[in-house]
Amino acid sequence: DINYSLLVGIDYEKHDLSPDSPNFKLRGSEIGFKVAWGAETERYKQSPLYWAIRGDYTTAFDTYYSIFRIGYDVGRVVIGPEGWVLGDDTGDAARIGAFALYDINLGNKVGTVSVSGGYQFVENADAINGNNFGEESAYGTVKFTMGFGH
Repeated sequence: DINYSLLVGIDYEKHDLSPDSPNFKLRGSEIGFKVAWGAETERYKQSPLYWAIRGDYTTAFDTYYSIFRIGYDVGRVVIGPEGWVLGDDTGDAARIGAFALYDINLGNKVGTVSVSGGYQFVENADAINGNNFGEESAYGTVKFTMGFGH
């Protein structure tokens, strides 16, 4: 089984710089249209193969991100490679790495801890006015998610 999602709405972004940098493209406020989407296999079903793809885009500062993961369920842990693309008015970046998902029982609910790490490649990393993604380097993430309702 695959879970799908599609959300649309309004996005407000505000970037206050201190000290102010008049040449930096990501400054001030913008309101935009936003769309977010995703598809993910249910875990613990027929197959130990897991995959997920999700992302979003907003017209505010032309901001976007997308992530793709494919993994193998080895008990209560899913491990595998991941790839990201992300960007905004200041430039673009890509990430290649690995991830692990682990479920935690919290009474009658289940939460998921996601840990990932790898290397980030950045377009225009040496630009005079900078970008929103920093330098090319290693990256790491830790995320906790839990569903509510039925």
